[in-house]
Amino acid sequence: MDLTDNMLHWDWLNLSTHLLWCYDDRVLDSTHSETAETLSNNGAWLVLEGRARVEHDGQHYEASPGEWLIVKPTKRLQSFAPGTQLLSLAFSARWPDGAHWLSEGLSVVLNADSHPALERKAIPLVRAANRIAPASWNLLQHRMDYREHLRLESLLASWLSALVTALKANGITPVNRAGIDPRAM
Repeated sequence: MDLTDNMLHWDWLNLSTHLLWCYDDRVLDSTHSETAETLSNNGAWLVLEGRARVEHDGQHYEASPGEWLIVKPTKRLQSFAPGTQLLSLAFSARWPDGAHWLSEGLSVVLNADSHPALERKAIPLVRAANRIAPASWNLLQHRMDYREHLRLESLLASWLSALVTALKANGITPVNRAGIDPRAM
């Protein structure tokens, strides 16, 4: 039995998911590196033009137009070809003990045509974020009311559902924390 599909509602209530930022735009810098610390967020980049590359744990992953690069939340080096345009989402999905829900088996490159729901569900999320924070990729520093927050979280949940479906189709299963003593959580 796949525990990630069949956990108690109580267990799911312990999972915290949040949209941090998203955009559909050109990458400003051709190279961005972060080697001093572990990046705490998950990322998903649909390459529309150019190329995106990430290196971590002695491996490298590269995505070209029409491919998603689902990035592991870890110490990594990121680089982008000049003029690269991405549909980019950054999110947090963690259990109370700090474990990432989506980390095992990542990073991975997925063909966008094989998983059309990822883009179809990402577009309304990016549009909603653009209404709240026009011309900005970072939602963390923008004011919004509770309804806007709930709308973003609802759209994120829909996109995460498509992401988990795509990952499972590629043999990647989210980390679960079912059945842990609530005192430990």
